[in-house]
Amino acid sequence: MTVTRPEVREGAREATPENAGTRASGQPAARRPAVRASVLAGIWGFALIAIALLSTWPFDVDWELATPSAWAAFTDSWGWRTSQGNAAGNVLLLAPAGILAAVTASRARIGWRGSLFAAMATVTLGLAVGVQAAQLVLPSRDATLVDAVWNTVGFVAGAGVAVTLGRVSVGVEPLPGRLRPLPTALLMAWVAYRLAPFVPSLDLQAIKDNLKPLLDTAPPVRSVVANTAAWLAATFLLRDAMLDRRGDRWAPALILAVCAGETLIIGRDGLGLASVAGAGLALLIWFGGLAHLHRPAAWVWACLAGGIAVSGLWPFDLRDDAVQPFYWRPFLSILYGDMWHNALALTWKAFAYGALVYIGWGAWRSWLATALAGVGVTFTVEWLQRFQTAHVPEITDALLVVLAALTCRAVMGRRWDCGRANG
Repeated sequence: MTVTRPEVREGAREATPENAGTRASGQPAARRPAVRASVLAGIWGFALIAIALLSTWPFDVDWELATPSAWAAFTDSWGWRTSQGNAAGNVLLLAPAGILAAVTASRARIGWRGSLFAAMATVTLGLAVGVQAAQLVLPSRDATLVDAVWNTVGFVAGAGVAVTLGRVSVGVEPLPGRLRPLPTALLMAWVAYRLAPFVPSLDLQAIKDNLKPLLDTAPPVRSVVANTAAWLAATFLLRDAMLDRRGDRWAPALILAVCAGETLIIGRDGLGLASVAGAGLALLIWFGGLAHLHRPAAWVWACLAGGIAVSGLWPFDLRDDAVQPFYWRPFLSILYGDMWHNALALTWKAFAYGALVYIGWGAWRSWLATALAGVGVTFTVEWLQRFQTAHVPEITDALLVVLAALTCRAVMGRRWDCGRANG
């Protein structure tokens, strides 16, 4: 049968490479990057506000501390020498801002990208110096420009990571040998959480101390479940980042590299039996079943959501006599911690909630359904923590899921950035 080409209605445009990107609503596709850039810029601004609040809490201002000698000591405090934990904490604090600035600039109009990134860099680094100056009148803080120097290193490192990953674009296949940007970024957050502060030690006694946690005969169930869920999500992301099942071959190598790194890193708890057991269970679940499914995203999402729930509620000792208020003010628990542990906690949550959104989007193909499901999981966990004494029930985690969903939506558009092997 001969198929004839239908006549084109008068006034209609023929689909050509020049107009193929036009939306059905008539909005040119060229405007979409600018819209996404504005959303990412808003998230970047929110991140800077959060950093400023975290760095100046609890706002116990004492203006008498701003003496001429104190200001002179502050202006002379340039340098880079500080403790390894403080340096790593300051680097991790502003690394997300660098990533957001670089990605935001890449989504803007071509002629504005350089100017936009320069403006965002100036504002971010100006904030870093301004926060340190503000800490001069805070008795509970130590104002020093050394922290601003390491903040700058973190911002530059974050921007460098974003540039290295390449331009984020929906529907464009990476070149051979390149990784898909968003799942790769989530994997890097997981590895950064496990290996921070990235300072190795070749001292034999330090290595032995890092291996002592392997002798625990009864690893905490909470840690085993959390590590299993996290490594399962990381294995999924690794396959998706490489676009095909080649990622499965690299999963054991990634786990071995991280475990080996944990035996060398100083300032952490070393390599625990819970970490090894969780990684082994993740590989068993993946290669024993999920790797053979056509679309494993829903199962991996369920495992990750379950791991987050178990980690937040274990040992499930809910008691009516332990009811505490629910805090609607965000970042409350973070405000009372030190910068190093705060940075580690935020790095973990960036991976966990980012992966929860990304993998959930792959399961349901709807960013709104994914956001609602993630908010439901985290909010339920936090609400149930009202009946426990070991946690602070607050709205922060649900808001972080919303931020993760908005970021994915701004970066990827309406479609999930799915690799062929997982889609």
